[in-house]
Amino acid sequence: MNENTASDIKKSKPRNLPAILGWAAAIFFMGGILWMLKQNNDLNKALQNATVQNTVLKTKNSKTENQLKESNKILEILRAKDVQTFTLAGNQAVAPTAFVKVYLNQKEGNTYIDIKNLPAPPNGKAYQVWTLKMEPFTATSIGLINLENKVANGIYKFSDFSLSEAIGITLEEEGGSETPNLSQLYTLGTIAK
Repeated sequence: MNENTASDIKKSKPRNLPAILGWAAAIFFMGGILWMLKQNNDLNKALQNATVQNTVLKTKNSKTENQLKESNKILEILRAKDVQTFTLAGNQAVAPTAFVKVYLNQKEGNTYIDIKNLPAPPNGKAYQVWTLKMEPFTATSIGLINLENKVANGIYKFSDFSLSEAIGITLEEEGGSETPNLSQLYTLGTIAK
């Protein structure tokens, strides 16, 4: 009886091996599909990030190329034969380490001023450029250093330049002044004729 009982028990347990293997293969297959979908999603996200970074780099590259063209154009102007260069020294009482480079083309009446070594003006204030004659003392404003006459980073162009003996830059109220505030004279230099 023992032998029959053991074989009956073996026969009573249905073993459908192909069905079990089919379900195992289906589960394995679904896991593989889910893994591939996740990989695809990760690749799409990486592609989107790379596309955004590429667009940002193209924009930066374009801006850099434009700045380089502007800088080269300004360098050509400043290196022209008719351009004279002057350095305006800082006023020892107000800004002893400041200085400004002036590029003057008297033939065309243009002046380019490089203010790289001038401290940033405080809020509500602006630098004003003056041409000066000494006898009798006469100060004539040729304009404010602002965005309207900015031609490059730190370089400003002034067109209404009259012949003078000196150029000075003062710190004035934001809208400018009719006469220079000499107590706020930041730089001053003579112009050789």
